[in-house]
Amino acid sequence: TDVTAAARLTGLAPTYQAAWADFDNDGDLDLVTAGRLFVNQGTRNNWIKVRLHGDGRVVNRSAIGAQVRVKLGDQTLTRQVEAGTGEGNQNDPTLHFGLGRHRGPVRLEILWPNKTQQTLTGAKVNHLHEVRFRVSP
Repeated sequence: TDVTAAARLTGLAPTYQAAWADFDNDGDLDLVTAGRLFVNQGTRNNWIKVRLHGDGRVVNRSAIGAQVRVKLGDQTLTRQVEAGTGEGNQNDPTLHFGLGRHRGPVRLEILWPNKTQQTLTGAKVNHLHEVRFRVSP
């Protein structure tokens, strides 16, 4: 749905730059564009955030290229840590997943850039989860 007018964004000057981040740490993504910050007032839906950290040797410290999958019933949500996401801007590397009304624990499946797989079960909703890559013994 085009919500440009409802969000009062129709008067913005044209720009190639926009970046998404949870500026106010409330679980929804806020927008910076055209030199302005737009705070998303959000809904009462649930969410989960995942911040990945590489070891700096096997996996780069920013975990660029890592993917996380969240399974919700028959749906799979996928996000990937990316570097530059536009011309002159960078989105927050924290991965955000909107979960709607889902309240139960979440299973996170991580595929690191070196093809190592890691699974975390029981991740709480409405929380930031920080996961560090570790080389298995």
